[in-house]
Amino acid sequence: GTMVGRQWRWQGFNTGVVLYNLARMRASKEYNQQFAGIKMLEMVEKYEMESTLAEQDWFTLLGWEKPDLFHPLPCEYNVQTDMEYKTRQLINLWEKYRDCQGITKIIHFNGSI
Repeated sequence: GTMVGRQWRWQGFNTGVVLYNLARMRASKEYNQQFAGIKMLEMVEKYEMESTLAEQDWFTLLGWEKPDLFHPLPCEYNVQTDMEYKTRQLINLWEKYRDCQGITKIIHFNGSI
């Protein structure tokens, strides 16, 4: 099996709240090699993912492929307000993927409120 798509670390990145260590990114040969167009296409094909969210999708693919390049923030630092997927059909997934028990540190006002 694969971890891709599971909660937290493997569900993908939301770039609405993010911290970048620019000096480390610029200095990382491994990170910078990923900008080659062929590398991006290889990841898209490997994970069979259609990109609809620009850099967010690219960071998600890169995070699945090279998890050591990232340090995800705890869920308390990106509590989202979007309710688009809170439907009767998806309520079980909604509860599973939105279960952040900690005290909210940053509210990410996105989508519908």
